[in-house]
Amino acid sequence: MNFFHKYRARIFVVALALTLRLIFFFWAHPFGPGGDAKLLVNDASGYHNIAVSLIQHGSYPPHDDYQSMLRTIGYPAFIAAIYAPFGIRPWLVILLQIILDSLFALLLMRIARLFNLKKGLWLAGFLWAVDPLAIISANALLSDSLYVWLTLAGFYFLTRYFLQGRIRDLYLNAVLLALAAHVRPVGLYLFFVLALVLLIKAIREKTLSRWLRYTLLFVLLIAPWLIRNKALHNHFFFSISGDYNALILYAGPLYAALYGIDKNRVKDVLENNMARRYPRLKENDPFLFYQKYRDEGLALIMGHPFKFTKQVLLKSLRMFLGTDRETVMGLLSGAKRPKVMDTLLNNGFIPLLKSLSAGDIIYLVVVESLLLAEYLLCVCGLRLVYKKYSVWVVLGLLAPIVYFAVMGMPMGFTRFKLPLMPFYIFLAAVGVYHLLIMNYKTPKML
Repeated sequence: MNFFHKYRARIFVVALALTLRLIFFFWAHPFGPGGDAKLLVNDASGYHNIAVSLIQHGSYPPHDDYQSMLRTIGYPAFIAAIYAPFGIRPWLVILLQIILDSLFALLLMRIARLFNLKKGLWLAGFLWAVDPLAIISANALLSDSLYVWLTLAGFYFLTRYFLQGRIRDLYLNAVLLALAAHVRPVGLYLFFVLALVLLIKAIREKTLSRWLRYTLLFVLLIAPWLIRNKALHNHFFFSISGDYNALILYAGPLYAALYGIDKNRVKDVLENNMARRYPRLKENDPFLFYQKYRDEGLALIMGHPFKFTKQVLLKSLRMFLGTDRETVMGLLSGAKRPKVMDTLLNNGFIPLLKSLSAGDIIYLVVVESLLLAEYLLCVCGLRLVYKKYSVWVVLGLLAPIVYFAVMGMPMGFTRFKLPLMPFYIFLAAVGVYHLLIMNYKTPKML
């Protein structure tokens, strides 16, 4: 009885998170007839195929240079570890993700404890538990949930290092960020952003040797994948995802607008154009072929900077205010609904209202209200942290928010907001706590 009384807030938050995710899981019914078809779409299909190949052949799918160079080993290995003993059942991966995502709320509460939100620990976990995007992401066969878990665990130790000065925590941060990079290559660049912040701190505090060990540890952990790619593809690189995305996701919508191409077809058009322009390079050196994707994408962006900037601003609205309602409908019923932000930006408010059902409107009002409240409270929380803590703590919280926002805004997809969500949700919890419970204490700084 004492155990449940002592940890009642944690138990409540985890139980709430688990309940909401399981409700969505059973509503979507991915384990029934047609369940795999709902889950194995777009990127999910690629992860699934690699995982199956790892089990059957011990390697990536043969004769598929694109997947071999694009997908790092982390998430396919995670899926394969579940498929191997239990059979090829994608819905089992979703169940494990639901459990991990529910426990993620505890990790946010641990970070809140570092900031002495003693009576408000549950706020950080609660905001994650009820967030619609977090619920949806846990129910999708995508690397997002695992990546966010590893990244925030790394930031937990980094925050503890800033607040308590434990050197071991700094090295644990390097280990977890290296694992996160193997799940999603975008994490590779995040490390270098943080390393720059830590380098400035190390120069000021004369701890360069510690910084060098930290950086070396990260490099050693990603080196095996670099060596693997050198052996298979004759180049040292981690992933071609950045090169591919530069043309297809960053410049693709711009290309579609310039040449009047349907947005749903622009990916195929661009890929066919590249294959026709560089046929020998694609056959003889696929890595250099995908480098051309980057060059072509950057050339297109630099040739139309103002149109690209306008596009990024509009897509940032979709990223931060999008409700992922289309994904919800796809997972639940396979039905396709009009895309809210696209309809609003292209056709206006009145045509948008006419395209929505009563249920759509209720869903949008609830989710948008929650999002706007979180953003406003995040600003409040950041202001409080700035007042009470060192600049390094503020930079440590802002770095991932700015980084993931900059990386995600040109693409505009709501799912790319997920990696920065834990950080603004935590700051929103700080904001709520400060507004409602005015006894916020500051731990002793080193």
